[in-house]
Amino acid sequence: MSSIKAIYPIALSAIISISLGANAIAANFAQVKGTLSYPKLSSAPEAIIYITLVDVSPRQDSSGDILARVAIASPKRSPINFALKYNPAQINPQHTYVIQARMTNQGKVTHTHTSPYPVITRGNPNTVNIVLTKK
Repeated sequence: MSSIKAIYPIALSAIISISLGANAIAANFAQVKGTLSYPKLSSAPEAIIYITLVDVSPRQDSSGDILARVAIASPKRSPINFALKYNPAQINPQHTYVIQARMTNQGKVTHTHTSPYPVITRGNPNTVNIVLTKK
């Protein structure tokens, strides 16, 4: 029993250290927040909404780098609040970043946005209100 008492404080301090380390890492992230709306009665139980933060700056080597993505399965009602966490160290102030969104049902895109939603750089906000329309 005395060996268990000796191990317990060591294990507890290791758990606390891991938790504090995870919180320190999470504190280095920024986020883009917003709402996403879509027409009523458009969401099926199998629907998935994808919201993505993309670097769309013109480059020859890439069509756009994804910095963050969230998937919302079986959305219940519109509007939906969301937050995309990203690493600010990946942001280049000279680049252009947008939020893209789409709804799929059984793997097929059923709804999408009609215009890009610029965020983060070049005076653009960190909050957006996205509207999806039927494709």
